[in-house]
Amino acid sequence: KPLLLRFMVGPISSEAATHLYESFGQALILTVKAGLREAFSPELEAAWSAVLGHMAALMLDDKTPESALCYAGMEIEGGREVYRVEEHLQRAIFGDVWRAVGLASGRLFAVKVMDLGMVDQLAHSQDNQLCETPLSEVRYDGMMRGLEHVVQMEEHFGDKLCHFVVSELAL
Repeated sequence: KPLLLRFMVGPISSEAATHLYESFGQALILTVKAGLREAFSPELEAAWSAVLGHMAALMLDDKTPESALCYAGMEIEGGREVYRVEEHLQRAIFGDVWRAVGLASGRLFAVKVMDLGMVDQLAHSQDNQLCETPLSEVRYDGMMRGLEHVVQMEEHFGDKLCHFVVSELAL
């Protein structure tokens, strides 16, 4: 965010800022599309849109769409147990990561919260231009399972708005 803030000229209304970010995003996507021509794909457009949306959210109110959908104290019902969200840890490219405690086990977990619409758009992408997709952890779980010094995924699930990836919390 500090680098993004350098681009701010001065205070403007949120309505004007929203319009500017939308216009900038559309212009940038059209420029990338023109430059890549036939190599430009729907998956690449969705990835650019997700990144630009994330940047706009940071600039407008310091929140990602996912952070507005998850908050400290919230309880998330998974397949294995219910998790109580305790603290925001970091922003990730496709969502936010929160510390949570399993109510049945008492164990600490990292919960990655992602917008379900974005996950649906990008999760099954076969576009070679995308080096990572929102559910990379899920895709490679079998290959990574049991490896020493690798945080293990516990489960993943979704609700009406979000997709959650629950992993061991690295301490």
